[in-house]
Amino acid sequence: MVDPANGRSLLHKLLTTITNGDKIVVEKLDSCITTNGDDVDDADFAVLVDHRNLVDEDPAKSMVLVTDLLQLPKKISTKVLSHPVITTFIEKRWSQTRCSFLFSFLLYLAFVLLFSSFLWLMYQRYEENDQIRIPVKLPNSCDRLQPVESIAKEDGRNNVYSRMIGSDETIDITNTRKATSRGGNINGKKDDDEFELQLEVVKIRKNPQNLSRVKKEFDLFSGCSAEKRDIDLCTVEILLMMSIVVLAILEFWQSLALGRRYFRELENWFELLILSLAISTLSLKTQPDSLQIVSAVGICLAWIELIFLFGRYPFLGGSFSIMYYSITKRIIKTALGFFILVCAFTFAFYIIHFGNETESFDNVGRSFLKIFVMVLGEFEFDDLWSNSESSNSMVSRVVTMVLLIGLIILGSIVMVNLIVAIIISDIDYLNKISKEQSLINQAHYAVQIHARRALFKCLPRKDCDDQTISVCVHSVCQCGKERSTWSMEVRNKLVDIIKKREIMGKKKIVFGRM
Repeated sequence: MVDPANGRSLLHKLLTTITNGDKIVVEKLDSCITTNGDDVDDADFAVLVDHRNLVDEDPAKSMVLVTDLLQLPKKISTKVLSHPVITTFIEKRWSQTRCSFLFSFLLYLAFVLLFSSFLWLMYQRYEENDQIRIPVKLPNSCDRLQPVESIAKEDGRNNVYSRMIGSDETIDITNTRKATSRGGNINGKKDDDEFELQLEVVKIRKNPQNLSRVKKEFDLFSGCSAEKRDIDLCTVEILLMMSIVVLAILEFWQSLALGRRYFRELENWFELLILSLAISTLSLKTQPDSLQIVSAVGICLAWIELIFLFGRYPFLGGSFSIMYYSITKRIIKTALGFFILVCAFTFAFYIIHFGNETESFDNVGRSFLKIFVMVLGEFEFDDLWSNSESSNSMVSRVVTMVLLIGLIILGSIVMVNLIVAIIISDIDYLNKISKEQSLINQAHYAVQIHARRALFKCLPRKDCDDQTISVCVHSVCQCGKERSTWSMEVRNKLVDIIKKREIMGKKKIVFGRM
C-alpha cells in the first residue's frame, strides 16, 4: 500500500515512526507464508509465498516497497531484507532484469577493453626498430681499433675475446689485419687464422619513445585522415567514443529515473568519474604530460569498477567481489593506527639519517613511502647498516638499529599480523555480509530497471501476473526446476517460520483448554 500524499509505503512508516515497527513488519511478512498441505513428505507439498501485499495496484509503483527499504539505514532494513518473503520477491524481480544487467555489464566490459586498447596503441614501444645492424666490407686502410673491455665483460664474451686478443691489444680491421699490442706487432698469433673478421655498423636509436603515437601529439581522430592514416588507432577511437556515448546515455537515463536517489549512491559517482577521465583522455591527446596522468588514473579505476560489477552477478564471482569490497572497507577503518605507526617511524628515521649519505630518507615524503614499504617486510638491512656506518656518531648507529628492531616488532610482526587476523576471524561475518550485499545490489538494479521502464511506457514489461510462488522444501524430490530454484537458505527460513507457527498454534490450543 502506497501513501498518495508522499509516495511512501506503509512499511516505511512502520519502520520509521512506530516503536518496534520491525517486529510488526516481520509478523505481517510471516502471514504471507502458507502451505498447500499438512504432510511434509507428500510429493506435492510446497510452501506458498504470497507477494500481493508487497506491490501496489498501480504497476508503476510495484517497487516502492523495495525502494523504501533501500533508503533506510542498514541496521533497520537488514532484518526485513533477509526475510524470505522479501528475498524471494527481490530475486524474482532480479531474474526478470538480469538480462538487462548482463547487457550493461558486457557494454562496460567492451568500454574497458577499448579504453585499454587505445592507451596500449598510444604508448606502444617499437623496440624492434631501436637497433639497426648494417654489414659493411673491411676497409683497405683504417686506424687500429681499441676494444671496449666493459662491453665484452657485460656480454659474457670474455673467453672469446681473450682468445683473440689480450687486454692491451688493438685490432687491425683492414684486409691485411694483424693483432698488435700498444708497443708493436705480436708474432706467432695462431688464433688469427681460426677466426674470420666481419664488420658491421650498429645504429642505436637515441630516444625510442619518439616513435610512439603519444609523442607525435595527434589530434582526436587524426588517424582517420588521409595524411596520417592509422587504421588501428582510428577504429579503436571510434568504437571507444561510441561506447562512452552509450554509457553516458544510460547514466543520464538512470539519473532521470531515480532522481535524487541516483546521486546518493557512491558507485554512480565512481562511474561518472571514470567516464569523465575517459573523455578527458581522448581530448588531451595533444598534451602528453596531462594525458599520462589522466589516463593512468582513468584506466586503473575503470578496471577496479569491474570488481563492483561482478558483485551484482553471483556466477561471475559476486561473493568474492563483495567480500573484497567489505574487507577493504574494514581495513580502511583500522588504517588510522597503521598510518600513525608509519608517521612515527618516518620522522624518526628522517631525523636520525640527517647528514648521512643516503637518498632513502632525504625528505619526509620519500621517508614515508620508504617506511610504508619497510613495514610490509622490505627492510634492506644491508643499506641501513652501511648508511649508519657512515655516521660520525656511534650513538646514531645504535639508535638506527633500535628503531629498525622497533619497526620490525611493532609494524611487521604486530600490526600487519593483526590486520591479517582481523580478516581471518571475520570470515563468517564476511560471508553473511556478502549475501546481504548481493541481495541489496540485486534490489538496486531491479529498482533501476523498473524506474527506467517507467519513463517509457512503450517499453515491454515482464512483471509477472502470478504474485504467489511455490517453493519446494524437500531434500530429495522431483518437483521441477521452477519450485526448487531457490537457495537452501531461503528454504530453511521458510521451514523455520512454518514450524514456529505450528508451535505457537499448539501453545494457544493448550492455553485455551486450561
